Order: sequence, then C-alpha cells, then structure tokens
Amino acid sequence: RCTPARAARGGFGRPALAARHLTWRNRVRDVSYEVMPGEVVGLAGLLGSGRTETMKASFGIETPGAGTVEVGGRPLPAPAPERSIAAGLAFLSEDRRAEGIFPKLSVAENLTACALRRISRYGFVSRRRQAEMVAEFVRLLGIKTAGAEAPITSLSGGNQQKVLLARCLATDPRAIMLDDPTRGIDVGAKAEVHDAIRRLVERGLGVLVTSSEMEELMVLADRLVILDEGRVADTMETAGAGVQDVLDRLAAPHERAGA
Repeated sequence: RCTPARAARGGFGRPALAARHLTWRNRVRDVSYEVMPGEVVGLAGLLGSGRTETMKASFGIETPGAGTVEVGGRPLPAPAPERSIAAGLAFLSEDRRAEGIFPKLSVAENLTACALRRISRYGFVSRRRQAEMVAEFVRLLGIKTAGAEAPITSLSGGNQQKVLLARCLATDPRAIMLDDPTRGIDVGAKAEVHDAIRRLVERGLGVLVTSSEMEELMVLADRLVILDEGRVADTMETAGAGVQDVLDRLAAPHERAGA
C-alpha cells in the first residue's frame, strides 16, 4: 500500500518537517532528520541521548548554535516558538502539568488558548466560534468531558493530554512534535492517545515523537532516528523490527569503538 509518507519519500512531496545539521551546545550534535506528511518518525535512544533536546532545539525553545529547521520545505529564519507556530509547527511538552495545561481554566479555554486569532473578531473572542472549534476537536479526538466549560482538572490524565493535542491541532499545523506524549497516564488512556495520534496522521500531519518506552515507539512510528550522545547513530524502519533490533544498533558503535 502506498501511504502519503511512502509516496513523499519516493520523491513526490516535500517533508512536513526537517532539520539539517542541528546543533545545540554539546547535547545535540549535527542532527538531521525528515518527517514526511502522514508519517510518524520516532526519536529513539537511551536516557541522555538528546531526544528532548533535539525537539526543543527544533522548535526554538532552545536556540541552536548551528543548523536549520524547515517546515513544509521552507526554512525558519531563526527557530523560536512564535516563528515555529506561525510556520505551521506545533510542540507538545512531556510535562503536561508544568508546561501544558492551565489548571484554573476550562476545557474550552485550554483547547483554544493558542488559536485566539482564529476565533476572535475585533479583539473579542467569539463564543460561537470557540464552541464550534471545541466541538470539532472533542469529536475528532474522542475527548471525554462533561462539557466545554468543565474545569480541565476534572478530566482524566489521558483526556487532558487529548485536549493538549487538540490545542496543537487548533493552530492548523503541518507537523507536530510530541515529547513522550503518554508519560504518566494509565494503559487504557495510552491506547486512546495512540488512536488520537493516528487521527493526526490520517489528516496528513507529519509527527515527530519521543517516548521513554521503546516498545511504544515501535507501535507508533513508521521510522526511527536513533540518537546516541546527541548524534544520529542510525535510522531504521519499524515494520518487522523489534526493540532488540534498536538496542543492537545502539550498541554497534560502542562495540566498534571498543574493538
């Protein structure tokens, strides 16, 4: 079957997101990757490999010392969160409580926080447009809530995470970066978040994802970019592969160095 991602890799499209020779301090070292529309690429590696740092440097939370980031084939003039969002890139932090939800606000206010321009007129939020946007994403991602005005804290961890995914989608991105998106939620909620991510892919988004669980990356990702000490150690397709294959590729450079 020729998926959008496979067709694009065959030369029929441009990457939704790409980094070229990205460097940040000594934590991200000459990292390059591409994510095609409709593709999930996983950043794999052990603790300290530079997974989160690569994402933050790509989005502009950390300022790269060298390299470029492209969204939809267009280079960002200089990575910074506001420029990244304007270019069509979204980022979901691994720390939902500290860097994600606004605990004193409602589901609707949390979901639309980054899309106020799209639902405002003459500087005032249109409650009708806000309600329509919330209803659209509640339906799309299967968010379980008592209502749009319910406190965000009344939702389960998995549904809070889906609200944050919806917030990213509300900015109308080409690509989205998900840093350990199921961290701290139960097994049932993980499956729901995985389904939500698949819906993003069905809409043609490129998805770059990390996880502290290698098994999760094997389930979610089409391809892996394997990081080791801030560098790209290898890349691989996940179809037909297992966790041990990733670990073997991580071990190979160290075995050669010790030989």
